[in-house]
Amino acid sequence: MSSSSWFLSPNGRKFAKGAAVVVSCGLFSAQFFPHTILLEHYYKLVAMRRLDEPVPLTSHLQKLWNQVLDDLDVSPFHRTILRPFMVFGYEPWHAGSLRSRFGAMIGIPTNFVYDNVSSIDKDAIVVNNEPVEWFRPDAKQLLESLVLSDDAKKYAIGREIIMTDNKFIYTEAIAVTGIAAAYYASTFKANEILGLLKKPRSLRFFVYSVIGAFYWGLWAMQRDVLTRHFEYVSDKKLSELNENYVKGGLEFYSKTLQRNMALRSLLGDKGNKVYTLKGNESSFFREKHIPNTQRKYFFEDLCKKLESNVENL
Repeated sequence: MSSSSWFLSPNGRKFAKGAAVVVSCGLFSAQFFPHTILLEHYYKLVAMRRLDEPVPLTSHLQKLWNQVLDDLDVSPFHRTILRPFMVFGYEPWHAGSLRSRFGAMIGIPTNFVYDNVSSIDKDAIVVNNEPVEWFRPDAKQLLESLVLSDDAKKYAIGREIIMTDNKFIYTEAIAVTGIAAAYYASTFKANEILGLLKKPRSLRFFVYSVIGAFYWGLWAMQRDVLTRHFEYVSDKKLSELNENYVKGGLEFYSKTLQRNMALRSLLGDKGNKVYTLKGNESSFFREKHIPNTQRKYFFEDLCKKLESNVENL
């Protein structure tokens, strides 16, 4: 009996259904557990360490953290399950959810400890696994982009906190499970209607691939739309706090774009593939986040309105 014929048998169908359930549960676990049960392990993978111990926040960063919690009016309970730490790299990071009893982790980037260009440890910065030639204009631009004001740091911290105050982890876990189940149901139906199990394997592979591409596109679209929605919500909420967050948001994205443009130049051919000329992340099919230029323009327009209101007083 061929493998295709076996899948037509009662045992073969039971096996296929069981495999679909296992895969769906696995996808749910992969999406959900790192943000809940395995959150502590997830944190350990990305936390900055020195002598195998997590690097603690500086007293100044701890002060900024508390100020942001006060500005956002974070409840006493949520303060106990919301934990900041130093993360590798120059991008703020978050995992978990304030809607979960496991809480959330907020990663504060390395460069948030810098007060000025002279405080930067240049020896710790490598590009393409090689030391940077700091006399280059793009290298100097990179250094300048790493230094942020307290307002920009507070905006970035606040942004990550707000990004954990939603049901994103639940929505995505359910979505990926549902889409996996729909993919199985669709291929099962295609087998029945088209009699694929009795036809060449290449045809089955083609049909399964087309169905898979459709459902992957559906999953990617809903995830990206939801992510961009929550990003917009975070920017809007922070912009409504006070003008310091508006100015901080504008500075943060201006410096982010400056950094990306510098890296685009320093990375050579690789940089052209990673970043666009304006400093956005390059994307072909998906737009996973609101472009940095768009977020910069959002705060830029608000700053202009604030200045206009001051002039009219």
